[in-house]
Amino acid sequence: MKVKSEIVSSTKINLFNQKNINITTQRTRPKSTIRRYLIPNTCRLFIGENKINNIYNELKNDLLLDDSKKAVPNAVGVLFRVFLETSVDHFADKKDISLLYLGGNSMKLKDKITKVASFMESNGIATKKQLKNMRSVANHKSSILAIESFHMYVHSYKHQPASNDLKTKWDNLEEFFIILWNSLKSKK
Repeated sequence: MKVKSEIVSSTKINLFNQKNINITTQRTRPKSTIRRYLIPNTCRLFIGENKINNIYNELKNDLLLDDSKKAVPNAVGVLFRVFLETSVDHFADKKDISLLYLGGNSMKLKDKITKVASFMESNGIATKKQLKNMRSVANHKSSILAIESFHMYVHSYKHQPASNDLKTKWDNLEEFFIILWNSLKSKK
């Protein structure tokens, strides 16, 4: 029934009293990893902290992550990890969440992520489902999202990130970053 009504609404009669059907086709979306930069153009974050905003813009607009000779996956991998940690640290700072262990030492990144995710869930900022991928970063060593792989981008002289792996990581964590930064924008 719907198809028939679309055909009828798409039918036009020309000057010679002939019926022409104008059928519009929808483009399929390309693979999410077919883009030149880590962060897709469709992702728009408002980040009030200058340094973190600069990192976001470099990852979104400056550092190539394609198949060209000018691609810089090592730089993107390291900076992606920095963006992750500084975002979590800034959120914790703004929400007065202590990121110290009982002895006063700074928490490891995986523990910071766990603490911030718990805060977000218990305060209605994000749902358990929305936080699932971010919790995988902290808790699942075999996941492509595992924090260990982020650490290896920085600390291993042998491990090199693949462009598509980085883009897949972003695609899986983008919702977390959107929720985090939107919550800071709306509640100062």
